[in-house]
Amino acid sequence: MKKIASLILILAMLLSMAACSSDEIGTDETAEPTTDGSIIKVEVDTSEKKLVVDPLTWEKIGAIPVANSSMSSDQLRQIVLDFARLSLSFVWQPGAEWKITLNRDYKFPVNSLYGGIPYVSSSTGNLYKWMCYLDEETGILDVKAVGKNIERVLGNQCSAHAFSAYSRVSNSMDWGGTGDMVLKHGCIPLGEYTYDTSLENWDGIATADVCKQNGQQVMYRSYAKLLPADGLSNSHMNGQGHVIMNKEVHVEKAADGSIDGYKSYIIYYEQSSGVMTAIHGNTSYKTQAGVDRKFTFHELFNEGYLPWTVAEFIGRDPVEKATATGDLTSPSATVSEIAKIRIRTNYAMSAFEFRVKDESGKELFSLARPFTDFPLQRLDDTLYGKYNMHELTPYANGKNTVQVFVRVNTGELLQVYEGTLTA
Repeated sequence: MKKIASLILILAMLLSMAACSSDEIGTDETAEPTTDGSIIKVEVDTSEKKLVVDPLTWEKIGAIPVANSSMSSDQLRQIVLDFARLSLSFVWQPGAEWKITLNRDYKFPVNSLYGGIPYVSSSTGNLYKWMCYLDEETGILDVKAVGKNIERVLGNQCSAHAFSAYSRVSNSMDWGGTGDMVLKHGCIPLGEYTYDTSLENWDGIATADVCKQNGQQVMYRSYAKLLPADGLSNSHMNGQGHVIMNKEVHVEKAADGSIDGYKSYIIYYEQSSGVMTAIHGNTSYKTQAGVDRKFTFHELFNEGYLPWTVAEFIGRDPVEKATATGDLTSPSATVSEIAKIRIRTNYAMSAFEFRVKDESGKELFSLARPFTDFPLQRLDDTLYGKYNMHELTPYANGKNTVQVFVRVNTGELLQVYEGTLTA
């Protein structure tokens, strides 16, 4: 009798599952037995839930001013801080599961929220690259459209995060990582401490030793000179290091006039692998932990952090107007010629865009794609191999107009070509 009852139960479950209509989008029906052996149907919601209350938009990014040479140092510093914070805190939702496997294991499941650009080692993502795939209305990231290399395309780490913020106002930096953060690459020492400023990088040198050689009070007085958006970085003998961005500084002195390193501290921003819990609407979610963190001067000294600033903050290098040029100048171009355009800029470039319009000016097609991988200070590159060029082919009728733009890290979208798209 037990075997017969089990067969009846299985048959009932199969019949109930078969009854699910294929046009019932958003639910799966399964069957579960009750305590009395009868069958109940359980609906499991598999639809894409829109959870982001306040999505990241171009309008929000554009609300951070574009830097210009008439701005004060305080204004430039605020631009950098605002961009750094936004990169760490905007709320988004994955459209498909995203797994991080590069030097850490982390998962972003569907129908969940997350805050900020995720930490991924050796990656160069920033907000401009994210906006190539993020829906402004829903805050949902099109994970599948990014492809298999999403970790490297959209993730970032400490130096990429800092660079994207500083390059809102500065093109005097050309470092690629914490090991390059020396004077020669645009990191101007701040305060009294000294080191060999002819160095090309910190290879074979631990910045903790530089701190020890200068002494605690010299380093403490140097930390006390930090202004908003100034940087601090360290580098270790194993080649690893970290960079953080000062938001504010608090200095306390001992009775003898020396700086108390245990009571003096900074509040800072950083991109790290740490996460914290926050609330968005009524939903609890994980977000980057690098907003408004605290370090005492004593901790900074022990960790080997060296404080520095950038030339544009202190008037050593004026803020330049962003420019971009393309090497294609003919009034018409084929899809293949468009793909080979070489773009040159004076600020780092992060993404490019195409827009195709018909004879009346109606937009028929648009595409935005990021530049990926290093260098951070990308000033010269071609579009070849960075997108599927055949996406333009249907519009190459000799009548439609194609426009090509580049997104530079000041936030500006600059046109580098316009012409008739031909077969």
